[in-house]
Amino acid sequence: MALAVGAVVAYLCYRIGATLLAPTEGLSADRRSLLGRFMAWPGGMMMPLAAGAIVLGVLLIPDRRFDGRWRLILARVTWWTAIAFAVFQLLDDHLLGQPGTVNPAGVEIPSPFQDLLELPLLAILGLGLLGALVTLPGRVLERRKTAG
Repeated sequence: MALAVGAVVAYLCYRIGATLLAPTEGLSADRRSLLGRFMAWPGGMMMPLAAGAIVLGVLLIPDRRFDGRWRLILARVTWWTAIAFAVFQLLDDHLLGQPGTVNPAGVEIPSPFQDLLELPLLAILGLGLLGALVTLPGRVLERRKTAG
């Protein structure tokens, strides 16, 4: 639930920041709205947090619990991967959807190093989703057996 709420808040920050940045679109990166850049910056976290929330949501089907050793391990790995990916997104060298706008904090991991750090995290989230989807029918059938 926390990842989903974080994704929504990140999206709202991005939309508000993009609105503040719109009037300064043609200006150089250092002359763009500083408030807009700081407001929009957390928006980069929306994708990894949303991906983590989706994986955890699928893992909670059908009994709303992380029962079993492997489900709990996958949930923990997904949680920490989404958080690490979100932090790396904060250290991106440009704003999401605004590649000409520099990081307002000035603390960044330049390309291609950031991509090299994020690709394994993206793969882990993808494999987590695949694992959650593959095991979903078995979990639903198991739940029906124990309920019936």
